[in-house]
Amino acid sequence: MTEGRLKTTLGICGWLILAALVILPLPAKADTVTLDFTAEIDGQSLLLIQGNTLQWQNVSFCAPGQHTNSCGDSNLPTTITTTDNGVTVMSAYQWYPTWPSGNSGSVDSSIFAGLDPGLPATALTVALTVEEARESLTIDQQPTAANGYQLVLDFDDVNEGSSAYYEGQLSFTTQAPVPEPASWLLLATCVIAVFWAFHARAR
Repeated sequence: MTEGRLKTTLGICGWLILAALVILPLPAKADTVTLDFTAEIDGQSLLLIQGNTLQWQNVSFCAPGQHTNSCGDSNLPTTITTTDNGVTVMSAYQWYPTWPSGNSGSVDSSIFAGLDPGLPATALTVALTVEEARESLTIDQQPTAANGYQLVLDFDDVNEGSSAYYEGQLSFTTQAPVPEPASWLLLATCVIAVFWAFHARAR
């Protein structure tokens, strides 16, 4: 192989390698996130989690944190603690939802927009650890494209009298991005071309 052709080949390979580095995503680690919620529950209430937002959807009896004096003048918080890879992000943060349409029966709370870390807009399986529940605390909906990547927690205390504190911890792992096959093919082509060029020169 002539010196000029070798330089041309190496030049082309250099540009291909540069293109591959631009196309290939930077390495990203997977993050393990936990979201912990504690609230006073009287009947049945759903906690809607979407992105960095939370909203209570009360189904029956007094709304969360509103039981004292038969849905009277109490306003107990929903307590939020979150971690990202074991590092605490929100520590026992107290959210006091408001109830524009009343605080009992089928009513919705105000929206909290400060959840950090939030729920990613991607389909994933979230695990639930029930820390405290007098009756039932379950995941009613996992986040999917069909529901706008919303997770729904079901706090159900309808059978017992009065109210009780419930606590549940959600955990999930985000997925690190994977390069597209075309990007890997381009990088492999570069490596083969460089090897071939040096091999031809050695001959």
